[in-house]
Amino acid sequence: MNKVLKEFLIRFGSLNQGIHNFDFEVTDKFFECFEYSEVEKGNVAVEVELEKQSTMLIFHFNFTGTLALNCDRCNGEYLQEIDATERLIVKFGNEKYDSTEEIMILPHGEYEINVAEWVYEFITLNIPYQRLHPEGECDPEVVDYIEEGEFPEEDFQDEEENIDPRWEALQQLKNKK
Repeated sequence: MNKVLKEFLIRFGSLNQGIHNFDFEVTDKFFECFEYSEVEKGNVAVEVELEKQSTMLIFHFNFTGTLALNCDRCNGEYLQEIDATERLIVKFGNEKYDSTEEIMILPHGEYEINVAEWVYEFITLNIPYQRLHPEGECDPEVVDYIEEGEFPEEDFQDEEENIDPRWEALQQLKNKK
């Protein structure tokens, strides 16, 4: 595990039962640790409240900050605010139980948990389905292309100059009519 992700390690074994708070900072280096990440840049403050009980741990995550995303309309980068809360329940047991979205099973005897992967997943889940610049902030050239459905002539000039000779003969027949 690399240095950046080690910062998200919570050693709960020595904590008393009750509520404990942890603060983490998610930066660009955090997102670099995850291959094929939808997010490459961001600055998100993560507040974690851990409620330690005798048979389980209850985590409450609070996320506030911004993510640099690409706009679905013009593909330009923009800052998306994120303000979200999530919950994770960690139970202790040896039984074979598949973790769910909200419940995770840790074997008895564990004394620490790294929440980096959960932080990443929760941030990713809170990215809007449709990623768009605020109204009026998209690249105006791209918006014009989309609305008019026309592209500048210079984009197609090379194509007209390099007409396949087989089609040129047909074009001459067409022009004689």
